[in-house]
Amino acid sequence: MSRATVKKERATLVRFVRWASTRGRDYLAPMDVPSLPKKAKGKKALHGRDKTHVTRAEVLAILDRLPERSRAGHPVKAFATLAAELGIRRETMDKLEVPKHYEPGAEFIRLSADVDKEGNGRPLWLSPRARAALETAAPARGRIFSGFHYLKTFRAAARPVVGEERARHLTLRDLRHRCLTDIAEREGLAAAAYVGGHSSTEIAGRVCVSPQADSAEAALRARAREDRFKPGTEPGTDQTWEAWAAILSQDSRRTRRDSNPRLLPPEGSALSS
Repeated sequence: MSRATVKKERATLVRFVRWASTRGRDYLAPMDVPSLPKKAKGKKALHGRDKTHVTRAEVLAILDRLPERSRAGHPVKAFATLAAELGIRRETMDKLEVPKHYEPGAEFIRLSADVDKEGNGRPLWLSPRARAALETAAPARGRIFSGFHYLKTFRAAARPVVGEERARHLTLRDLRHRCLTDIAEREGLAAAAYVGGHSSTEIAGRVCVSPQADSAEAALRARAREDRFKPGTEPGTDQTWEAWAAILSQDSRRTRRDSNPRLLPPEGSALSS
């Protein structure tokens, strides 16, 4: 657990202890909450979940493959579309209601402070894709989404797009991260922090997928598809197999004397010829 997490949890505990102490011993005896050691930095959990990077094209392909509703009748496509288009957290989407947060035909959705993790109420303007998704999923009144399980249907649609290994770890959080990353690249971190409901651009920067990670993954996937052992496929070379064989045969004839200049005979001596 990181130091920042412990500080946040400790602050809540301190407030609770103070409140309980004012109510008398029936609630809690007076006590002091120990402070954090100055040198304790903490560390991430060993089994913490890493991000699964997806591109915008992959996200759109997954959305196109999703059915409108799961076998149980839940609007799984609209659920994933809101995460991909507006970057809304899953726990926030579970609390959205008509008409409190959305009215049919509206151009934006109003997130109230009571449904946002950070308490940041804000309006979010709907893209055409998000508006169409809400029109199909929103009831006349009440909860739009009811906290259903979506992973089985979602990962089944993602598997042909991103492969078995990446689909196994893919969640709506990764679609949210891709949405906020695209906003940060176009409009800056301040816009991404507003849309994502973050209290600072520093926090927004942590959830965004860096361009370096995107390009590195693309390069590694492209490299994995190449045949590394086929002569002539090395970047920046057009050497034939015969040329490589000649170079290797010369290297195999080199001795320790050839590779160490201090063992070579002086120039002009009989041994140097």
